[in-house]
Formats: sequence, C-alpha cells, structure tokens
Amino acid sequence: MRRRSTTAPVRHPGRAPGRLAAEAPRREHFGSSLVIIAAVIGYIVFADRLGFLIVAPLCLVASFLALRVKLSHALLWAVAGTLVVHLTFYKLLRVPLAWGVLLPLGALAARYFKIAPGQDWPRELDNRLWWHAHRTLQYGGLGLAVVGVLAVAWQRDPALPAALWHARLGWLVMTLGLLQVLGGWLRGTKGGPTADTLRGDHYDMTLHRRVFERLHKSIGWLALALAFVAIGLGLLAADAPRWMPCLLGLWWMGLLLAALRLQRAGRCIDTYQAIWGPDPAHPGNATEPIGWGVHRPGHRESSAHRP
Repeated sequence: MRRRSTTAPVRHPGRAPGRLAAEAPRREHFGSSLVIIAAVIGYIVFADRLGFLIVAPLCLVASFLALRVKLSHALLWAVAGTLVVHLTFYKLLRVPLAWGVLLPLGALAARYFKIAPGQDWPRELDNRLWWHAHRTLQYGGLGLAVVGVLAVAWQRDPALPAALWHARLGWLVMTLGLLQVLGGWLRGTKGGPTADTLRGDHYDMTLHRRVFERLHKSIGWLALALAFVAIGLGLLAADAPRWMPCLLGLWWMGLLLAALRLQRAGRCIDTYQAIWGPDPAHPGNATEPIGWGVHRPGHRESSAHRP
C-alpha cells in the first residue's frame, strides 16, 4: 500500500493546476533563437551603414522581446547596455560587460535564489523568479557578447602573446556559451504534478536529465573561469586604463564574497526540491543532488550515510 504524503498543500504561484508547467524544449525557445540569429545578421548588415548606436539597441530590443521580457525592461536594458558598451568598453574590449558582469549575476541567481527570500517553502513551491532572472541575464549577456565579438572579429590585433591567447580563449568561451544555450533547449521535459503529464525527464530525474545537469553546471562554471582569464588578457593586450581592471577586480571580489556568504547560509538549494518540495513520494528525491555544495533543506547529505 502506497504511503500517503504528509507534506502540507503547496501553492505554485501564477499557475492553475493541470496546466502545462514549463515543458521543455518549447517552440518559443526555437522561435527566440531565430529572432536572435536574425538580429545578429541585421547587425552585420546594417551596423556600418547606420552606426552602432542605432543598430545595437534595435537588435537587443528585438532579442529581449523574443524572450518575453517586458517592453519597458527591454528598452531600458537595450539603451543602457548599448551606452555602457559604447562609452566604457567599445574602444577596448566590448565583452567584459557580458562575461564580467551579466553572466556571473545570472549564474549566482540560478545557484542561490531557487527559493526566494521570504518565500514560504515548502508550502509555496516553484517560485520562478530565479529562472526568469537567470534566463534574461544569460541571454542578454550572450547577446551583448556576440555583438561585441562581431564588432572586432575582422580587426587584426598585434601579434602579442596576450592578444593571441585572449583571442583563443575568447572564441573558446563564446563556443561554450552558445553550447550552454543549445543544451538548455535540449534539457528534456519537466513533468510533475502540475504538468499535463506526470512523467517527465526532470520529475523522474532520467539519465537524460542527469547528464544535462552535470554538463550544464560544469560547462557553465568552466566558461566563466576562462572568461575571467580572457578578460584579463584582453585588458592587458589593449593597454586598458588602470581603473578598468581595478573596477572589475573589485566587482569580482564582491561577487565571490557574496557567493561564499550565500553558500554558508545554505542558499544553494537543490532545484528538484525547490520545485516539488521534500516529499519522498517524488521520485527525484530518492537520487543524490547534482553539483558541489547543493543543499536539500531538512535532509542530511546523502554522503553522510555512506561508510
């Protein structure tokens, strides 16, 4: 006889029971990718004719709207991002804003805010604020990085060791970033009690899902680490003003200290439990969490049971 769950009733914000809950991959993801590709092609075709300050914000607005970002937010991000890139980074590197600021923020949002501050967990589950922040920052950051790379792709840097290694690492980092986007589209179905079908790659923690999580987390952190090195080499090769590496260094140090504090506070919550709670009736709760330092509230780490 199946044991009845003792977990308190849960609320899934913004969703009606029985409706499809974030099944993936969705058609909108592929539509968004086509819009981003079209925006990049439009930038290549029209940037020289109309100018960076005109074409870049238009391309960014189109990309943000395709990702379902509100029009007011899309306009703000596009205009502010274009101005910051042009005034601060355009003459030097173009991409530190993306890989040095936006993408690290997106990674921290996904790691430490799956349960939002003040959220009544586990009575209230699957608060998707972290997901929207993660997706917006990652797509926006990669979009800015692509624009920056296209702006300098045809330029020849002096054959200095720093410039050569910056270029090699830069292309590697961009490849890893685009692989992250592709992997996100191929992460499999969600499933679960609030979906049209209970069975799903995420809810059942299938091999497909476990492989995705290991690769997505590993490649993501590797890309960020390599990006920091590439940015440093780029600043050195460009003979950037001393305030720029100092400012970025202070920013990265602040992110590191914030991450350490959040990690010690137990904010790195298992995605599965953040979505569906700790009820042992959910099949994924019988598996070990994937990733270093991932916490399951109310449960001892699986490794503690090992001899």
